[in-house]
Amino acid sequence: MKRVLVLATALIALLATTASPAAASPASGRALSASLCVSQFSSLSKLGSSAATKALGREPALRAGPSDSEISGTGPKSSAFFTATVPVYFHVITDGTEGDVTDQQIRDQIAVMNAGYSGAYGGIDTGVRFVLAGFDRTVNAAWFTMNEFSDELAAKRALRRGGPTDLNIYTGTAAGNLGFAYFPKILVYQKNYAVLDGLVLHYGSLPGGFIPRFNLGLTAVHELGHWFGLYHTFERGCQADGDRIDDTPAMSEPTSGCPVGKDTCPFPGTDPIYNFMDYSDDACYREFTPDQSDRMQKQYLHWRLKRA
Repeated sequence: MKRVLVLATALIALLATTASPAAASPASGRALSASLCVSQFSSLSKLGSSAATKALGREPALRAGPSDSEISGTGPKSSAFFTATVPVYFHVITDGTEGDVTDQQIRDQIAVMNAGYSGAYGGIDTGVRFVLAGFDRTVNAAWFTMNEFSDELAAKRALRRGGPTDLNIYTGTAAGNLGFAYFPKILVYQKNYAVLDGLVLHYGSLPGGFIPRFNLGLTAVHELGHWFGLYHTFERGCQADGDRIDDTPAMSEPTSGCPVGKDTCPFPGTDPIYNFMDYSDDACYREFTPDQSDRMQKQYLHWRLKRA
């Protein structure tokens, strides 16, 4: 029973983990489009220095990407025996002064992603694992911020590696947000922008980063959910089937913090504040549900493996 991104020329899916929602619009993400998510949130507190000092938002304005992540017709079958190992190419972008992350942080980020998708925090084991395939470091002030869509496009055209089943992660200041990603449908329906596929993360959100409440590396786990075709749990509020998932109780608004017992819809079940696809603090996150796992597997098989 539930609800992510909106279309603006072509749309994206973003997630920038922010503290408290200002006016939660049931879209989400830089380019999540009715399926990538784009809610406007108030800024996080000011952090860091220079480029990193600017207030962070949970999610930026839309850019480019598919309007949704739905599969036409009957989707592929998934099974309890599903497994997928995703090669990860990590691109560290700095402005020459800020943005550098350590090799250990990169390894720790991969470990957190594996923990989230294996059920180590308490949720379902999705069958997905991640392995670091390579990383590089680039000094480019415009690519570091990606404040302009043209800069994001240029950076990804220059740095992206691999194909549909490979994950590219770019760190910088994520246009002033915690991060963002695109639905897998972009690989087919926005071919001119297929290079955008991947995650953009604020470097301060990585494990050991400097962003209070959002420095455990779980922004990446959330954004990966979009990369695998998941909507936010709060899509379309209390309307049924907003996120196309049956085992996540409906919720009328994104979560800020970790308010135990939060219940915003007149249906069975309290708000899924522990779910990786809500907007809770990193320390609150702990799970994907069986139905979310099933959806991710089907989306991966249809949009990614089928085209590899």
